[in-house]
Amino acid sequence: MEELKRRRGRPPKPRASVLSPEAITRLRGNTLQTVETVEEAAARREKDRLRKQADRKQERVEKAVEGIETNEELWEMNLSLLPEAELSALLERESRVLDLLHWMDGAVAGTNLPENEDYVSVEEGAADLQALVKENGLATMEIILLGDFWHQPIYQERFQGTDGTSVFAKFGILTAFPDHRWAEWQRFLATTTSPTTPLDTPSGNGFTTMKCTTCNLLTGEASVPMSIAEAYQQQGKTFQCDHCRTIEAQSRTQSTVFQNNQWSPLGGSR
Repeated sequence: MEELKRRRGRPPKPRASVLSPEAITRLRGNTLQTVETVEEAAARREKDRLRKQADRKQERVEKAVEGIETNEELWEMNLSLLPEAELSALLERESRVLDLLHWMDGAVAGTNLPENEDYVSVEEGAADLQALVKENGLATMEIILLGDFWHQPIYQERFQGTDGTSVFAKFGILTAFPDHRWAEWQRFLATTTSPTTPLDTPSGNGFTTMKCTTCNLLTGEASVPMSIAEAYQQQGKTFQCDHCRTIEAQSRTQSTVFQNNQWSPLGGSR
């Protein structure tokens, strides 16, 4: 009878615990608790501090960009955020590009003569230029013709790298040879008897050909990244070749509005 009394009533129904198996195990003390060392805690706090600092900096930059109206203002702001060592490295690379642009202008114009103190032969200069393009690629400076490109998705999506176009878009610094000046150099080589073999303009995946809508000539064609061509199309802008841009830049320089002696990178070297 006593055994029957102990079994009297319905057995309790199993109920699911609100705690996970891991939490139950921890509460029962069946596992060792991981204790953070002083050094690990300091490293974690420093990592969190740097992450929050970077996030706040990025927020300030994005907010500042919203109020920028010209590419010069964008460049000034981005340059102010660059560490001095990085800026010096970019300016050193730009100096090499500008030297070759200056030499190219003299070679094309016929003023690069043996009697000049800084004379460099076409063969030697062309080799240096090809080496630069092979090392650093080309810079598509036409991005500034898109207007306020820094307010467009293309700026964050395509021009935040270390390539020549991205560096020019962010800082206004030329670390790669301008592709429209490279096209001019290729045309010059095609009309000379120099034995130098011109290096083909980078093409293939990611590039397309745009035709100048001003002169509509074969020489007005240029190979540009697809991102630039798409941006032109989205904004309904027309493309101009380097020759037509140079003519327009010269006419602007002669006008009273643009008589401020500012260098136009799309019209020549500074």
